[in-house]
Amino acid sequence: MPGLMIVTLAMTLCAIALLVVTIVVFVRTRQFLSVAVRVPGRIVGAESRLSRDRDSGRRRRLYSPIFTFLGPDGQEHRLTSTWRTSSPPALGDVTVLVPPADPGRARIDTFSSRWARTIILGCVTVPFAVVAAVLIAVSAAG
Repeated sequence: MPGLMIVTLAMTLCAIALLVVTIVVFVRTRQFLSVAVRVPGRIVGAESRLSRDRDSGRRRRLYSPIFTFLGPDGQEHRLTSTWRTSSPPALGDVTVLVPPADPGRARIDTFSSRWARTIILGCVTVPFAVVAAVLIAVSAAG
């Protein structure tokens, strides 16, 4: 069954590639958290952007918080978050994670800003790994 062998190989390679990417993202997040310091900050506005939904083709507005904080260097920094949501963020005080050597990489301290990428990648990886494992077992049995 060469077709099954090709599918098994493809699924296994995809699962391995996704696992490697997930591990890299996890390690980088841990490294970021190990050096970042928590400082008070403030959401002062939002950048809005129109985005086209891939499935429906409809356009929708997405918002990224704009936040300010005093970095460990004593300078005031103003950044736009890389996270976008469908509703404007609430203005107000937040905690910001700032790597002292690179305040431009600061993030608003939320669970999703810390772990969402790793969790999403892990959830995408699992089905590929399960299908690959089943295909390997079927190939070995047959």
